[in-house]
Amino acid sequence: MALTQITDTVQSGDVTLFVRKFGAPGNMPLLILHGGNYYDSADWVEVAEQLAADREVAAFDARGFGNSSRSPSKNYGFAAALDDVCAVLRQLGWSRAVIVGHSRGGSHALLAAARMPEIAAGLVLVDYSPALGFGPPGGAPPAADEALPIFPTIEAALDSTSRYRPDPLTAEAKERALEFLEPVDGGFRLAKRDPSFMSHAGETGAPLVPRQGYEELADVRCPVLIIRAAKSPLFKPEDLTRLDTMDRVEIREIDSGHDVIGEAPAAFVAALRDWL
Repeated sequence: MALTQITDTVQSGDVTLFVRKFGAPGNMPLLILHGGNYYDSADWVEVAEQLAADREVAAFDARGFGNSSRSPSKNYGFAAALDDVCAVLRQLGWSRAVIVGHSRGGSHALLAAARMPEIAAGLVLVDYSPALGFGPPGGAPPAADEALPIFPTIEAALDSTSRYRPDPLTAEAKERALEFLEPVDGGFRLAKRDPSFMSHAGETGAPLVPRQGYEELADVRCPVLIIRAAKSPLFKPEDLTRLDTMDRVEIREIDSGHDVIGEAPAAFVAALRDWL
């Protein structure tokens, strides 16, 4: 039976973050950071409900994504991302959590665990390799919604992302897709994400400049689980060899593409529960 989901909002800087919470106090809570390629916290509801059987679990829409507001100043820098993590933890009343990050969320989770070790009881990187780094230095230029491409079908729009697409498209997958697709003349445009989500234009004060991914990982003091998608190309053999030699790092492989949560949720839950 599904657990009750509680939703809330949290103010962080110039944005309002949308948060989903599951479960009741028990074992160490989990804080989930979703990916960037048209993902948001809604993708984690099924998994979060299962993981919340013995603990609190929360997932929030990153600034500019899903039901969170866009940054008027286009401040999507790393310092803002870590401020958002802290704001959500304060709202939840958690001093520490296991931080779970998928894809782009994995890069933010890694930075949070490396730069704020006091909040990280564990770190889970879902198909994110430290070798991928943290995006272009200084971010990317702001962009407009009008610049987004228009796709003739839902299937074509989904195929432009890294999301798992059942073939044929199921009614459930179509319903979910229409939550982040905007019907326009000529087809569909991807919405629910600020096209400037990689801009650092609105940063104030000294920017947080990440080091190379392995340097950040070396500063992580908590146990680390890396869940690698077997059908994803993001881990090179030399990366797996290097990670396998690192203290506190464990690697699990799941038979899926990059969208592990969408394609293999049961396998993900089993792997994470076993590690926890």
